[in-house]
Amino acid sequence: MLLRFTSTDMLNTSLVDPITGNSVYDIVTGLHKSCSDWEAPSRASSSNTAASPSSMSPASTESTIEHRYTCIQDAQGKVVCEITWNGRHPSITFGHERIASLSDLFGRTDIPFQPKILALPTRFDADLVWTATPESLTLYDYVTEQTRGTFYQNIFRVPATKDSFLETGIPGLGSNYLAFEDHPFASAVETIVTFIMMEILRRGRFGLTPHTFKQPKLWQLSEARSMMTRRIRRRYTV
Repeated sequence: MLLRFTSTDMLNTSLVDPITGNSVYDIVTGLHKSCSDWEAPSRASSSNTAASPSSMSPASTESTIEHRYTCIQDAQGKVVCEITWNGRHPSITFGHERIASLSDLFGRTDIPFQPKILALPTRFDADLVWTATPESLTLYDYVTEQTRGTFYQNIFRVPATKDSFLETGIPGLGSNYLAFEDHPFASAVETIVTFIMMEILRRGRFGLTPHTFKQPKLWQLSEARSMMTRRIRRRYTV
């Protein structure tokens, strides 16, 4: 499955099938206290217009928000996941299954700590491991030694070459995509949610620009500044 994010804010976005242009999932985060309190973006315009936290709630500045609520809705309009945020700590519900902490969302791991790699297995398949570095986030199968999922940032898709991508290297230029293979023991929405949590963890582990509910343009400027700083350090470090 290949999905395009319509917004740089992965907690306020539509996930669109790049081939059909149809919205597959809508993700909205705000101050509403249940998923019945919000309406998803218009399906007719979801490929061009991202969900916005300001459209869901009153003044939602970083300093005033203590509890946030994320709702994920599928193409049929059914809520398939709810996330309650206590600060930056999520409580996740898939249907009737409640996952109280991140440690329950991922599997147990014997992978030794490595400062340059963050690796967490999925709970549904111990051989499938999310592997993060400062530059990448992939879902890797340690049995077949193949990549089963990839997060593509700031790229242009080239349809004529069967989903080849051109990397821009500039935050905000191009689009972000998530590609992953279906798994018999996990729903697509669980894979998407584990990706979101891994991306938040990746940013914290490697000192990248943290995910925030600031306006996307401000977030992009901060990320661009951080990226340029890292490149300069690599260039002049022996």
